[in-house]
Amino acid sequence: MNYLFVFADNAGSANNKITLSLAEEMAKTNEVYGCFCFNENVHDRDTESLFKNSILIGNYNDPLYSHLESKGWRAQSVSQKIVFLITHPITASRYVYHRVVRGILQKKSMVHCTSEIEEFAEAERIDCVIGFTNPYCIARMIASLHGDYSKALFQMDPYSTYQYLSERNRSKRRRQEIQTLKKLDRIYTTQLIIDDMIKYGILTSDSDKPVRIEFPMINTKRVHEEESESVKNAKSILEKKDGCIYFLHAGTLIERIRNPKVLIDIFEKLPANYILVLAGRGSNLIRKYDSKIRDRVIDMGMLSQDEADSLKSDADFLICFNNLTYNMVPSKLFECIDSGKPFLNICQLENCPSIPYISDYDNTCIIQYADSIDEKCISSIVSFAEERKDHVMNHDFIIHEFESCTIEYVSNTIAATTSLSNMK
Repeated sequence: MNYLFVFADNAGSANNKITLSLAEEMAKTNEVYGCFCFNENVHDRDTESLFKNSILIGNYNDPLYSHLESKGWRAQSVSQKIVFLITHPITASRYVYHRVVRGILQKKSMVHCTSEIEEFAEAERIDCVIGFTNPYCIARMIASLHGDYSKALFQMDPYSTYQYLSERNRSKRRRQEIQTLKKLDRIYTTQLIIDDMIKYGILTSDSDKPVRIEFPMINTKRVHEEESESVKNAKSILEKKDGCIYFLHAGTLIERIRNPKVLIDIFEKLPANYILVLAGRGSNLIRKYDSKIRDRVIDMGMLSQDEADSLKSDADFLICFNNLTYNMVPSKLFECIDSGKPFLNICQLENCPSIPYISDYDNTCIIQYADSIDEKCISSIVSFAEERKDHVMNHDFIIHEFESCTIEYVSNTIAATTSLSNMK
């Protein structure tokens, strides 16, 4: 079959990584084409090689992005970006202009962009168009297409059922979601989201549109016991001290759903040789809470992919910090599993949606955090650290245990459920 993947060109995002990984896998037995949308950074031309042919829609090839890239834009935190824009008013005006243009493009997507996609799909004889959200305007754009091909949506995060929406926004999104899904043939999403869609009347319980999938984050072709040459040869960016144990949280911190105070509450009670390392967007928020243990909290800030990989290799333990949302599982959980390294899985909800995935997995320590952390929990972390330090799980075992989360499994599921005979 000929597939067209339509997705936001947001290098480094979990959604982007999933899309490109699926494209590479499905291209082994199908013709896969790409539509890159709404780029805010310098476009990575190398990713086009994953597709037989591709088109670019949105803000591309503008000198502004090359200028921002030269200033290390993608590696800066939100606060650093704000400071940069304040101190560079000309660049700031150009940036604001393009943000406005991007917003207009998204709002006009069903008029401005769909015609380009339709022409491309017709020329390449596409059999199935799959839109990968976020942003959700991509779903609406796919739904508005006219052509002799099936239309599908790949959605890993809730849209109208995201629990922190105002009632007004929730109602508006629900209407949009109902209208969008009516025009689609398939929606690939998690059971959590499917259950919510049925609960709130977005889909009926007997609908054949939803197909349950898991996060395709487990790589079947990489062997973690033999690290890649790039990681082996990379210069360590973490200066480790003898006798210390290093725990890494590499990801975004958001005070409303992943408040860094939780990490400090835990590490204040752990032994003095337990070091907390942070990297990623919002990592600087830790400085609001870590005054008592600042000597054993390391903020690495935003890093390149190679630096992040090197840091994960250096760390003794990884940290998966779950959301305060009942219907969202962080992609970080599967990154931690895929690494094979031991990790702490911090849950902020009693029925955290991450628990079913790892309840029988030995290389994780599940931490139930409510308003504080008790001594029993601290004792379990210490016991886990002593027992599991340097214990890397065999990757063949990980693939076997988490088969439904492998790129290959999800690719095969999509291929099996998007044939023209199944969708029409």
